[in-house]
Amino acid sequence: MFNTFTLRTIFIQSWPIVSLLLILSIACWAIIIERWFRFRKSSRYIQAFESKVKTLVEQKKFSEATVVASKYENSVAKLFNEILKNHLKKPEDMERMMFRSIRLELEDLNKNLVFLGTVGSTTPFIGLFGTVIGIIKAFKALSMTSSAGPGVVASGISEALVNTALGLFVAIPAVIAYNFFINRIKKTATVLEVAGEDLIDKLEEK
Repeated sequence: MFNTFTLRTIFIQSWPIVSLLLILSIACWAIIIERWFRFRKSSRYIQAFESKVKTLVEQKKFSEATVVASKYENSVAKLFNEILKNHLKKPEDMERMMFRSIRLELEDLNKNLVFLGTVGSTTPFIGLFGTVIGIIKAFKALSMTSSAGPGVVASGISEALVNTALGLFVAIPAVIAYNFFINRIKKTATVLEVAGEDLIDKLEEK
């Protein structure tokens, strides 16, 4: 059974692999937390805001609608603000501005997610690399002694298992977070397109 001394010894023996995995884990959690707050900010007060702006547009109060849009920081507000600034232009011009605004917002939401995906797919192999090194050490220790007891290979096998576990510990949250955020981005893209087209349709009725 592992104790604190044994784990510390294992970490010291395989410090390059362990250090790399710990650094990647810290970086991943920093990105996950930052992106969580960014996505939360992008979806706050959307329904109430959207209803208020559309009501003002129906009342032909375009300047007031623009002021309301500028006060919010969610994704739909940014889109509406861009469309309302160009409400005097032709519908095709407004649609072009709409899709440009959507692309910029989705690009911002996608920030650092490639890193999460990369870490999630590579850290199990980094852990596996540490595992191979640990097993090599175990067989090397076995070949250098005349007694083939379990204690001879215990250190190398323990090191191998710790590296494997640590690689999975880093990879699993990264993969889960990556898939979650990518799914949110797809939903956000749909919401923005529908909301933008609805607003343009209402502006065309003016």
